[in-house]
Amino acid sequence: MKILVCIKQVADAESRFHIAPGGSRILFDPGAVYRMNRYDEFALEEALRVKDAAPDTLVHAVSLGPPRAESTLRRALEMGAHDAFRIEGDDEGVMPALWKARMIAAWAVTCGYDLVLAGVMSEDSMSCQFAPALAEYMGAASATGVMEIAIAPAGGRVTVGREIDSNTREIVELSLPAVLAVQSGINRPRYPSLSNVLRAKERMITTVRSDTPAGPDQDIRYHEAPRGREGRILAGSPAEKAAALCDFFHEVSLL
Repeated sequence: MKILVCIKQVADAESRFHIAPGGSRILFDPGAVYRMNRYDEFALEEALRVKDAAPDTLVHAVSLGPPRAESTLRRALEMGAHDAFRIEGDDEGVMPALWKARMIAAWAVTCGYDLVLAGVMSEDSMSCQFAPALAEYMGAASATGVMEIAIAPAGGRVTVGREIDSNTREIVELSLPAVLAVQSGINRPRYPSLSNVLRAKERMITTVRSDTPAGPDQDIRYHEAPRGREGRILAGSPAEKAAALCDFFHEVSLL
């Protein structure tokens, strides 16, 4: 079996950013920390568990983005992926999920993957659109919110348990190839072993130049949210603070 895991590199939530002049894009400040999207970690771990059960399984990782995305792909190699591919693209939070899916699908359909896994969403956009769109562009079956994966021994089909409302699950059997959006909590992602870390240092990450246009141009503008309520800090002695607080209550008609 041949499995592809789609991985997105995201900026850490503590990284500072600003809006570019004109509001055309979001730029992260120098020194921003980038890492693997946590939802995609669960997808990668699930692929590696399939490989553990069937050692002849190949697990590849792919990411669309600038050269810095290779650090995240290197992490996938350290966890146990066999090969990693970076599709050249500008992924700074501007390109819609549908466009990314179209570019990755154009490459993936030529590689003969039996199963494609991705996180149910990304931490930054949280649109949950990528995996279903990827399945549509690849002409493959798909399932979202996946919490269980079982590959048929004879091959050709996969049975998945989908998380749905009211704390229940739906069991679906799909024909391969299939694209699955893996939900968080399906497993516990592993830490890279020392042998895999050393192996990953010697592995080359293949760069793929995509000739597929992402999509039609669109006018995207970002702006800061309007300021809401502001806090007021009272200074002075306890008595002065108490008097200032009473005056404030009178101002807002609470006393």
